[in-house]
Formats: sequence, C-alpha cells, structure tokens
Amino acid sequence: MKSGKLGPFMLSGLMVGPVLGSGIFILPPLVHEAAGEWAIPAWLITVALNAVFAFVFGFLAIQFPGNGGVADAIGHVFGPRAKRLASYYLISAVIFGPAAVLLTIARYLPLPWLDTLPGGRMGVALCLVPLGFLFLLQHIRSIGTVALAISSISAVLLLVGGVLVMAFHGSGQDLLPEPASFDADVFGHALLMLFWIIVGWEVVGNYSGEVDDPQRTIPVAVWGSVIAVTAVELCVAFAIQTADVPVQAGYGVAKLLYPLFGASAGIVCSVLVTALCVTTYLMFVGGVARLMAALAAEGALPAVFAKTRNGVPVVSIGVLCLMQAGSLAACIAGVAKLESLVAIASGFFLANAIIGIGTGIVMLPHVWKRVCAALLGAVLLVVLSQSQWFVLAACIILALWCFNPAERLTARS
Repeated sequence: MKSGKLGPFMLSGLMVGPVLGSGIFILPPLVHEAAGEWAIPAWLITVALNAVFAFVFGFLAIQFPGNGGVADAIGHVFGPRAKRLASYYLISAVIFGPAAVLLTIARYLPLPWLDTLPGGRMGVALCLVPLGFLFLLQHIRSIGTVALAISSISAVLLLVGGVLVMAFHGSGQDLLPEPASFDADVFGHALLMLFWIIVGWEVVGNYSGEVDDPQRTIPVAVWGSVIAVTAVELCVAFAIQTADVPVQAGYGVAKLLYPLFGASAGIVCSVLVTALCVTTYLMFVGGVARLMAALAAEGALPAVFAKTRNGVPVVSIGVLCLMQAGSLAACIAGVAKLESLVAIASGFFLANAIIGIGTGIVMLPHVWKRVCAALLGAVLLVVLSQSQWFVLAACIILALWCFNPAERLTARS
C-alpha cells in the first residue's frame, strides 16, 4: 500500500463504524417494541436493502474516484445540475445528522451530574462540537486507524454478546411470526425506523481519492463491510428478540453485553455508544467537507470552501461544525429535539440517495443489478414520502433552484 493511502482493511474501518453508528444501539429495542414478532422480517428486508445500497455506491465510487465521490457519477449521468442538487441534499443532511449523533453521545454518558449543567445533556453535546472540529483536522489516515479499532471492537463485542445471550439467556420465543398477525402499518413503520441503519455507504465515495488502487480495494472493502455489518445487525436483532437477562443489565442492547460484563454491561454499552458515534461523526463530516471543497473548486460553492491545510478542507469543516452547533443551540432553546434532528437528516439523506440510486440504474452493467437498484429506489421513494412537509418542501425548492434555467453553471462543472 502506498504511503498515506487507504487499503481494504483501513477502508473497511471507515465503513463499518458509520453504518452501524448509533442506530445499532437505538433501533433494535425500538423496532422490537413497535413490530413485535414482525421485527425480524423487517430486519431481514433491511439488511438486504443495505447490501444493495452498499454495492451500488461502491460501484459508483470505483467509476469516479475523488473527493466528489458519488456526486461526480451523478454529474456524469444526469448533468452538473443534478450533481449539485444531490450534493446540496447531502450537505443539508450533515447540518442536522451529526448534531443528533453528538446528542446521542451526551445522552449515553454514565455521569448523572451532567444533567445539572446549564443546558443539561444538550449543553454537553454543544461542547463536543469543538472537540469534533479538532479531530477532523487530523489526516484521514489517523481517523481511519481510530475508526478501524473502534468499529472492530464494538462489532466483536456485540456479536459475541448476542451469541451468548441467544445460547444461555434466550426466552425460547418463536422467531417466526404468524401470517395472520401481520399489520401493514406497523410493519411499514418499523421499516421507516430501520432506514437510519442504512445511511453511511454513500459517503464512502468521498474518500475514494485517498484509496490505494480503488478498482481492487473498494470491492474488497465493500464485501468485507457488508458481511460484518449484516452479521452484527442480525445477531443483535435476534438476540434482542429473545433476550431474558436480569433487569440490572440495562436497557436495549446493553442486555446483550450482560454475559460478558455482568452488572457493568450498562457502562460498557455507554462506552461503545460513544465510540461508534464518534466514528460516525468523523466519517460523515469529514467526507462531506471534502465534497464541499470539490464543489468550491468547480464554482458551485464560494471559493473559500476549497481552502485546505495539509490536505484537510479546514474551512468546510469549520462551517459544518458551526451549523451543527446552531442545530444543538436550537435543541437547548426547545425549538428541536433529538428525534426531529434525525428525521430532518433522514429526509435529506433519502433525497440524495434516490438520485444516487438512479445513477446506478443507468450505469450498472447487468440487467439484474439494475432491477435490484430500481427496487431499492422504489422503496426509498416510499420512505421519503413519509418525511415532514418542510423537509419535502426544502427538497423541492432546492431542485427548482438548481434546475432554474436562469441559473448559470461554470464551465468547470
């Protein structure tokens, strides 16, 4: 591997952590409570969609390596206006999503006295923004090393803990639901919640310019990451469905760590939540900051966003962090909350992903691959239609603005 370049192992570290992210801790108990015996079928559908999503965006990253990532592929297929629109959707999502990730970290910190501070846990999350900015100024290889260690440890502990729970603390519950009990509304709601676990693959393309031999490295990293993510997600989902452990083990996924850590499982779970959320934050903000720098170089954003220091887009990172701080300040003021930040970010992520899937449908080399991508796009359209009205309105306004005939595009676009 060339000096300073990412190989398959390191790239997998950047991929697994963000895809698991906070969702692997938040979603399993919520989906179990909402869908009951239909939670496992919902997870099976989600991991299948997750795999298609990963391979489509991995293919696009190979075809168009560089900081622009999938946005460059969109521009090639649908033109510069579509490229800008998809990029603006992704940037909009990263104004809100990472703020929710920081808030999740603050909520899981096992320090009760934090609730007595000004702003409570939300104030703690706001204080984490400058730390995130400093981490993001480090070279990508440094972030990749940390991400690899964090995602590997977290995935192994969840996988082993889940297997032990099913083996020694299972309730004996039948995991196969009765067809007569199917409720389309409940099942659809479970699928909507599980979309959060799919987000993450599309940002990998923004790092493809720093990958050693993309044609070889990206497919290997995608295969490895999909296998690891699928194993962990299904193990956690099955274990949550059957877990029968003491109450002191904690809520939700913390129960899966009881066979390994006993009554300390809740504390260990808090550490894992923090670790995976940090990985998610660094991946998304770092990747989108590079996209912003690429857009600025093309004239789609002010030129100042292209300014770098040691190859790191420092201005873009700074602006994103300031906007995330603004989102958290809105939470402190009572204007927003964690759930609303996640919902807003999901809407913009979906809008971006749908354009990327459309690009994959055009570029994928085999008919069956195009059909799989088309089915995924149809599902994402249904999910997007469930977003808040103001998110849909913002998506429409951005589309109208990007495709305004009076809007001039630079020659470099």
